[in-house]
Amino acid sequence: TRDVCHRRLALGGHCSLLVTLHPTAPSSLPELRFLGAERSIAPLRRALNSRLAEWRPERRVRLNLQALLGLALPSPVAADAADAADYSVECAICYEYLLDGEPPNVACDGCAKPFHQACLAEWLQALPSTQQSFNRLFGECVYCYK
Repeated sequence: TRDVCHRRLALGGHCSLLVTLHPTAPSSLPELRFLGAERSIAPLRRALNSRLAEWRPERRVRLNLQALLGLALPSPVAADAADAADYSVECAICYEYLLDGEPPNVACDGCAKPFHQACLAEWLQALPSTQQSFNRLFGECVYCYK
């Protein structure tokens, strides 16, 4: 329906793609935003940028995205237990998907675990080794300590 124009697709490796369709032109190139650790999304972003001209309005959005990214998107059917952890997007601190209506929006560049910004800020503020510069906190990851 036209009242839901966006989807978040889990791509694996704790990264995802936020796809926002234009309600008046749903077959046109949608707004695409990668979420996750920079080392995980950089190759996907490069692939997308190098193939943008290959978008075909007559193809379905899913087929276009697969062609642009050069990968098969995960099936909407539930994955088995082994694959489920790879597509997990719950916060690695609170283990919830939504916090105040928002999904995790920060990822560790070391291990690619996703975090809610509020959860990560609270965790980092509790560590004595965390440094702060203006409104930005610098500290070790909860999981990989990088």
